[in-house]
Amino acid sequence: MLLTSALTLGGLCLLSKGYWNTFHPKVKHIHLQTKQNLGACPLSILHLTDIHIEKLSVTPEKVVQIAGSDTYDLIALTGDYLDKVKSIERFVHFLKRICRLRSRYGIYAVWGNHDWVIGPHLPRLKKEMEALGVKVLCNETVTIGHDEGQVHIIGIDDHHSGHSDIEQAFQGVSEDGFRLVLTHDPLIVKHMPYRFDYLLCGHLHSGQIYYPLPIHSLTWGIKPFRKHLCGLHYCEQGPYYISGGLGQTGANLRIGCRPEITIHHIEQVSSEKQAIEARRAACAG
Repeated sequence: MLLTSALTLGGLCLLSKGYWNTFHPKVKHIHLQTKQNLGACPLSILHLTDIHIEKLSVTPEKVVQIAGSDTYDLIALTGDYLDKVKSIERFVHFLKRICRLRSRYGIYAVWGNHDWVIGPHLPRLKKEMEALGVKVLCNETVTIGHDEGQVHIIGIDDHHSGHSDIEQAFQGVSEDGFRLVLTHDPLIVKHMPYRFDYLLCGHLHSGQIYYPLPIHSLTWGIKPFRKHLCGLHYCEQGPYYISGGLGQTGANLRIGCRPEITIHHIEQVSSEKQAIEARRAACAG
């Protein structure tokens, strides 16, 4: 009887903590150094992903408050905004608040696998997002000037749902300039034949239910350990960051992890040696 009561109380505490977590996102500042030409001014990026508006506890006002009054160079949205047609209006309302944040070069977005659930309605959603000034990239690239250099914003559609076209997205992308890839599913890096300087993605929710281990990640082909589910990683083609995202799917719980807002600071270094040293420091951290 006592054991049953203790287990029940422990379970309720765990669920309560998991629900509390959904309201309290972590803010992470990621510092990256590159040898690519960015000029004297670092590049700053606010990254939001996996909003999942149907199971979102974080208000847009909270996001704006966390982001502060800084002016970012650009804002990146990497998919999974909704999965129901009736949620379009709610998501657009959320996005209107996010668009109040200041950015020099605008807001850029790609689709995730949940967005493709409403595939026939994505043209409507894209139209409403672009009416707010958000550029939706569907296997395409936009190049912007930044200080003395160029930034190629390469938007690759969702790999998980089979809508990615890497070759099309990289078509005409110059070797000069900083190659920034926006996509949803991090597993795309295993199929990437092109060099990139940074890749931002999400999809994995840091495991979402990380207790005692997120065994469900094995179905994605990923080992059930935090270091594989979020954070800064390196592969042969370049560095990439997996964000834990803002919202949830299934149960509105985050057990063993919290939602995430990431701010990326990218600066140019003068030599390959400095870039390698910075990479080693990041891996050690």
